[in-house]
Amino acid sequence: MARVLHKHAALMKARSIGFSEINASLSARMYSVIRKSRVMITCFNDTFLKGTFNKFDHALTFLNTCTGGGFFKRRLIDQDLRKKSGK
Repeated sequence: MARVLHKHAALMKARSIGFSEINASLSARMYSVIRKSRVMITCFNDTFLKGTFNKFDHALTFLNTCTGGGFFKRRLIDQDLRKKSGK
């Protein structure tokens, strides 16, 4: 299905299997490593979205503070549910 729609991934899963941690980690990796990437995190409702986004933000904060500046990205927009980096 992902190949037909020309998407990188399409996922369906059960609840409570720890996927929000995996999703936040993969999203933080893409945001930090791939130049000009765009990451969109979507969830069934706002409660789940805020939880996953908080995990994503925690991963970015860890990379910026604990990796000796190797992954530092200047944040142009740093809002609750929106992050943007650049010059």
